[in-house]
Amino acid sequence: MNKYKLYWLLQIFGWLSFALVNLFFVSMARGITPIQIGAYISLAIFYFVSTHFFRYLIKNKSWLEFPIAKLISHVLIAVLILGVLNTISQILINWIFGTLHVPQDFSPLVIIVNLFTSFLYYSLWALLYFLFIF
Repeated sequence: MNKYKLYWLLQIFGWLSFALVNLFFVSMARGITPIQIGAYISLAIFYFVSTHFFRYLIKNKSWLEFPIAKLISHVLIAVLILGVLNTISQILINWIFGTLHVPQDFSPLVIIVNLFTSFLYYSLWALLYFLFIF
């Protein structure tokens, strides 16, 4: 299998798995509703689109030709920006699906945890992507 097909297979399977694993744990805790399914699928789609855009940026801006220190700094900045965008998208998804609880979802702790979790997911994606490339 060539790298192009493998990339798409891993993107689709990886983010679909993300949604399904989250739905599994939510169902274990409190059952599952169609709204939760829609919200987690929407979040997985956001991750899919944003990581694909990240890949596009890496390829079109020739990041792979950067010295390692410059590459790491660019990746860290991009991952931080993606984490912020993801946190905003989570708030928007909650609002769209009618599950936004303003006092809870905007508490500093929830925002920090969402930023950190998003940062970890994007960092893991970047690590796997660069391992896949090299």
